Amino acid sequence: MTDNLIPTTLTTIIRCPACYGKLTSTWLCEHCGQQYQCTLGIPDLRWPSPKDSEQTGLVVKDMLESFDQASFEELCQIRLARLASVPDLECHYQQYRLDHMERGARMVRMFQDRVAGHFNLSRRSLALDIGCGSGAAASELCQSFAWVVGLDWSLVNLILFRKSLIEHHISNVVLIQGSFFHLPLADDTFDYVTALNVIEHMLDVRQGFAEVSRVLRRGGIFCGDSRNRYDLLFPEPHVKLRFVGLLPRRWAEVYIQRRRGVSYSDTRLLSYWELKRTLAMHFRDYRIMYPQLGAYGASEHADQLLYFLETKLGPLSKLLLPFFTTMIAAGCK
Repeated sequence: MTDNLIPTTLTTIIRCPACYGKLTSTWLCEHCGQQYQCTLGIPDLRWPSPKDSEQTGLVVKDMLESFDQASFEELCQIRLARLASVPDLECHYQQYRLDHMERGARMVRMFQDRVAGHFNLSRRSLALDIGCGSGAAASELCQSFAWVVGLDWSLVNLILFRKSLIEHHISNVVLIQGSFFHLPLADDTFDYVTALNVIEHMLDVRQGFAEVSRVLRRGGIFCGDSRNRYDLLFPEPHVKLRFVGLLPRRWAEVYIQRRRGVSYSDTRLLSYWELKRTLAMHFRDYRIMYPQLGAYGASEHADQLLYFLETKLGPLSKLLLPFFTTMIAAGCK
């Protein structure tokens, strides 16, 4: 299936990531002549165009062959069958996939609740979900905005997302395979941009946020969460090890490789101060806030305690935020 599933009204905002020229209905750039592939109605607009690994190609092949007959959960199992990981991380990954809709809805509501206390989201025409994964945020975002664009580097994730959209009868979401360092989208377009569990994977965070600012319209809002490098409370979520962020970055990579046998090269947790400097560079106004812990599965009592911390401890709460587990980052262009 290679049909273009993107409505004409939205093709005008999609751009060639190489030169930002306009694309034809067959994904040919009118300016530089670059031709892009399309799978399940998902154009591959990654740039620079990578060569995928043999393992990734095999996973995609297996998922596409089973796509019409398999359910979302069955496609997840096909993905997991080829996942090389340690057992406890594999179990974590599997659970993360299977409860994605409920978790995503909680996160989207949290983002919008936190943003509403500082910025006015007056227009809800078009939202962009960067690093959309398998669609964790789609079920909620598509109820709040006329159209949602989901962008992710991984075609495996987007195949799962496409199946999820079909199973939940969602028709106002467009999927694009692309990079947050070269967003294949027009300037000044989106009312709202969100990034769920993505900021720590922006290895060049300045370029990533520059691209976010570029595609936001004037008055548009960005919101995302960032795991804190200097978290003193919980293990690092990607490798389940404590106090990794307290090590120099090069030492942390060696330590994780020896303890877990996995690479940490695609993860770069930010400190509160790094996040603050980056937001200040790209937004005319910004906030860094505590999360709502219930969105991450914590109890109501945990949120009550955090509310007390925010509202009653005054300056002390700001002193503790740089060492809290997760930070919510919001900026207004």
